[in-house]
Amino acid sequence: MNRSSGRLRMAEGLRWDVVLFDLDGTIIDPFDGIADGVRKAFAEVGEPAPADERIRGWIGPPIGETLAAELGHLGPDAVATALATFRQSYDNGGAQSATLHSGMRDLIVSLHDAGAYVAVTTMKPRRVTEVILEQHDLRASLDGVFAPTANQASSDKSALVAEALIDARAAGVRETGGVVVGDRAEDLRAARLNALAGIGVAWGFGAAAELLQERPFEVATSPLELATILGVGKV
Repeated sequence: MNRSSGRLRMAEGLRWDVVLFDLDGTIIDPFDGIADGVRKAFAEVGEPAPADERIRGWIGPPIGETLAAELGHLGPDAVATALATFRQSYDNGGAQSATLHSGMRDLIVSLHDAGAYVAVTTMKPRRVTEVILEQHDLRASLDGVFAPTANQASSDKSALVAEALIDARAAGVRETGGVVVGDRAEDLRAARLNALAGIGVAWGFGAAAELLQERPFEVATSPLELATILGVGKV
């Protein structure tokens, strides 16, 4: 949703006027659908299924890059087959199995109602991202969704954050700062590269050491704590 016709005045106490959320691990838990797709992808090319804990470590970066790294020894055709198998599984039911982290919808709505520019920046493909956001009744409270389209080869999270900032300025956001909220190091690096604050979340797929190494503004242990850090209080 674009509010370029006039920004709402930010509520007193809101710390940042631009809040950019990662999706997987931060807003939703997509593990079941992704893990099922990965297992089918590996089976299709004759490889044993990886352990769940290993799959958890792969969630965040583009799945195509992960499959290329893990299955590259089989050759490019096998990697392409594995990726097509994953997409078939994930795009046809797997994505819809994601669950919403408790408290995140209320937090996003509260930020939106307080006048913040709220958007999602994710390396998940744009089409499936939109489906998930609609499924969980989140799309109407977002000013933007920034994700790779089918024709984009870039896997640069910082570029998506930069796109969101351009859109926020076009929507009339005053320059008082912004923040990226995510569960992986790439989210915090994208924040730093765009001169934004970065907040890690402890309920996602990134380990505490991974987040702390990027020197975040803070690491939130729950959506309730995150709401307090962002300045919207209890949700």
